[in-house]
Amino acid sequence: MRERRYFFLSFFLFFIMATFITVFTVNAYEKRFVQHPLEWELVEGDRHFLDQLSFEGYGIGDSSRSYLFQKESDSITYSPIHQSLDGHMGYSAQAEHILHEDRRFFRLPPMERNLVLESEDYLVAVGSKDSYDDGYKQFLTIHSKEKLGKEKEPLFIPIDQLYFSNLNGIIQGDRLLLLAGDYTYLEEEGFLNAYEIDLATNTVVHSDTIVGPQFIEGLGAEFEDFLYTYEPHTVTFHPDQPIAIYIHKRSDGRMGYSIYHFQSQNLFTLETSQTYQDTLITSSPDGFHLLEKRNSKGHLLTVALNDDGIVSEELLELDLPALRLTSTFAYQNHQLALLRQEDGSEYQLELFHVSDNNSLLSAKLPIEKEHGIVQITSMQLEE
Repeated sequence: MRERRYFFLSFFLFFIMATFITVFTVNAYEKRFVQHPLEWELVEGDRHFLDQLSFEGYGIGDSSRSYLFQKESDSITYSPIHQSLDGHMGYSAQAEHILHEDRRFFRLPPMERNLVLESEDYLVAVGSKDSYDDGYKQFLTIHSKEKLGKEKEPLFIPIDQLYFSNLNGIIQGDRLLLLAGDYTYLEEEGFLNAYEIDLATNTVVHSDTIVGPQFIEGLGAEFEDFLYTYEPHTVTFHPDQPIAIYIHKRSDGRMGYSIYHFQSQNLFTLETSQTYQDTLITSSPDGFHLLEKRNSKGHLLTVALNDDGIVSEELLELDLPALRLTSTFAYQNHQLALLRQEDGSEYQLELFHVSDNNSLLSAKLPIEKEHGIVQITSMQLEE
């Protein structure tokens, strides 16, 4: 009896020690991982220019632990550190943090939560489902719930085409806006479908198949040989307006930019260029800014829209250094901020006044081992 008592006492003490060591190790790791400061080093220019820039991003450490961060003026705020819950989604730090909002709700097959979205009121998982009941068919799956409510019945939307590989979307108010499409193979057309789902009633309000610019009235026969590519990062949604922009590529190397307007259900093609290299897209209060990279030359296209469509376009040709390496940009009030990462250990920030090509700021962000793998995903110029 006494030996049994000693056994349970020893087990209890071992459990207490293991718990203490685990908590201490995790806390020490998180303190080293997150609280190590991310600080910009000013190379030239006035620091108040740096203060007017805001950044968002994430860091990934050992064992796929991640944190989100946001810089406003001189301060940086961090989210709690989370462990990756799913290795099938393709790593997205933002998606992993959303998964932690309601693990029970997101306990779905991996293909049915390829896109995970969160708003103030809703959690949404979007993906695909295969069916062999009546021949092979594929369905777009919509799983949604109010944060303080019950999970709604899933929506299954049939896809006319046999397969779609790219998916992107956003929640605006009680509406879910989606674009789903596929690559072009050989001489066949790619496709892009648009969906608007009312999350309050769990119904599809509008769906549309975007075939391509050659079917838009007034563009002429020169657009008839378009082939389309839909890379996931080329579909960009506006955070506040029901519009999305995507990039398409033609067989002769020319490229175009198209905006789909969910409210008017119109598609607008904006601009084409002779050679396809790379284009960065960011939203503006009235529409989008597009920065096309051509080695040291850059084209900055500003598109303003109203409820019915495009209001105006403005095209600037800029002479800027190392534009090819730029990963993120922001533009406002004739000021253009470029952010590039030449290697994994430092970010470079340049701020210009485009009217006179005057350099306003140069700064760098050294990344120490304690930061993990840092990615800056968006940048804004404050008013």
